Amino acid sequence: MTTITLPRTKYIDLKTRAEAFDIIISNINPDLFVVSTVKSRKTIMKEFSQTKLYNAKFLSSLGKGLKRSNFFSA
Repeated sequence: MTTITLPRTKYIDLKTRAEAFDIIISNINPDLFVVSTVKSRKTIMKEFSQTKLYNAKFLSSLGKGLKRSNFFSA
């Protein structure tokens, strides 16, 4: 094993960053990386609008994004 000597301030900075990274990683929802099984743009738009949680501007932007995506079909 090799010993590395760091100034105390650098050590504290690295330790703080590592702890912050650990907190972020522990709070990431595993469902965030799940691939959608629904590929129909119409179905997705319908489900989003039925929730009544999103305004028309957001839904329009979502629709444009889905149209540009190669993953989703009409």
